[in-house]
Amino acid sequence: MYKCSKLIVLLLISAASCTYKNDNSNKLASTIQDLLGNVVHLATPSLVYNEDNYNQFSYTDYKIVVYTDSADCVDCMFKLDSWKEVISDFETNFQNTVSFYFFFHPAAREHIENLLIKENFKYPIFIDTDNKFYNSNKIPASGLLRCFLLDKNNRIVSVGNPTLASGAWRLYREIVKDSIMFETLSQIQK
Repeated sequence: MYKCSKLIVLLLISAASCTYKNDNSNKLASTIQDLLGNVVHLATPSLVYNEDNYNQFSYTDYKIVVYTDSADCVDCMFKLDSWKEVISDFETNFQNTVSFYFFFHPAAREHIENLLIKENFKYPIFIDTDNKFYNSNKIPASGLLRCFLLDKNNRIVSVGNPTLASGAWRLYREIVKDSIMFETLSQIQK
């Protein structure tokens, strides 16, 4: 399964290389290859916003993890309406299989909180004022690569932000769908 997802990621990178110079696509491919298989440590940051919703997302086969810091344009990288659409799609098609974790290391915590209130965003947000998440994990410099699909062991199986790249959304869906089909076939064979 990991070989399949790596192949798909490499095909996605090849398709994207038309828009990047060779040097940039080689760096992108190398960064993604370095990330695949790494364990992401979901250390509890300083503050959990929407903590009431945290437990319902804790024990799933897959996790989508997003990291944004003050160097990123938070409003650009964290498009709440787009994330609501992605989350709704996963909830509808893959009930209780995928959970979402959003980690922020903001310059101003109030900006994030106001944005979340304004958008009525009900999913758990970790406001990481001490930057524990970043310091505990291998986070790439590119904001485009700060979104990961993790397996149940918190290993990165794919990289890319589904709100910024429809290819990442399709890839994440295919990986989860294939996993569910594999699990179903395994149960039938028992």
